[in-house]
Amino acid sequence: MHKFTVSEINRFIKKVISFEEIFFGINVQGEISNFKYNDFGHMYFTLKDEKSSISCVFFKDQADGVSFMPKNGMFVVVRGDVGLYEAYGRCQIYGSYMEKCKEKGELEKKLEILKEKLSNEGFSNLKNKKPIPKFPKTIGIVSAKKSAAIEDVVNVIKRRFPLAKLK
Repeated sequence: MHKFTVSEINRFIKKVISFEEIFFGINVQGEISNFKYNDFGHMYFTLKDEKSSISCVFFKDQADGVSFMPKNGMFVVVRGDVGLYEAYGRCQIYGSYMEKCKEKGELEKKLEILKEKLSNEGFSNLKNKKPIPKFPKTIGIVSAKKSAAIEDVVNVIKRRFPLAKLK
């Protein structure tokens, strides 16, 4: 019985995908999530629908050709080639073109509903806002109980403003 390495399997899958014409220049419609634009000008995100998702990458040259700044929740059509990122065994779309769709994605719809709800409840009304006090009596911290971040925050606050009560 022959045992394959992970690398061998991923290399084989990549070869199979690379010879299938159906995976070249396809148009895929979906909603953007987990959008990241890195320092090199590459764009990484997940394209999803109600049942599934696929990773997408636009390298700098292709990203420069996108006429708008993609955002989470945006409904788009992506053109590109499907391939396998061999190191992680991840199937993804290598994008070459992207356009916004007229219809909105679910995240965008939910955000609009939430904004309207909060507005109706007066949360976005400027007259209801209170200024942040220059010297607060109590400071609330939201974090995991035992983390390096919480320890750093507590230490800095105790050192710089020992009169504050921490919650």
